[in-house]
Amino acid sequence: MEGAVLYQKRIDNSGVRYRHDPRDRDAMRRQISWGLFVVFLLVVWFAPRLWVRHLGYREAQLTESIAQLALVRDQLKVERGRLQDRRLIAARAETEGLQETDEGSYTWFAPRPVDSGSKTAVALLIDRKE
Repeated sequence: MEGAVLYQKRIDNSGVRYRHDPRDRDAMRRQISWGLFVVFLLVVWFAPRLWVRHLGYREAQLTESIAQLALVRDQLKVERGRLQDRRLIAARAETEGLQETDEGSYTWFAPRPVDSGSKTAVALLIDRKE
């Protein structure tokens, strides 16, 4: 066998991986952890900008609503002033055939607690047909 060349083959099992290798599990956990960390950083970085943009639109909408409500308030003030004018009320009551009630024709009393839990006063008109 002197002329024969023998090859030696070394068997190295360091590259053999078993089905449930703890190193694979640790590597997978590290990758998932890094992925979640990157997602967290992206949310922290971009979410405030989106929120501020949304608040800007909301602020513009609220400003427009405030302006519209101010116009309605002013119109209601004018209407209330017009309706509270005693001369207009007296003229309207006269055309409707109404009379002003004198102070001696009614009395104020508190309602019974059984009827209502509120402490409001109620006017009771007294019929003066004597």
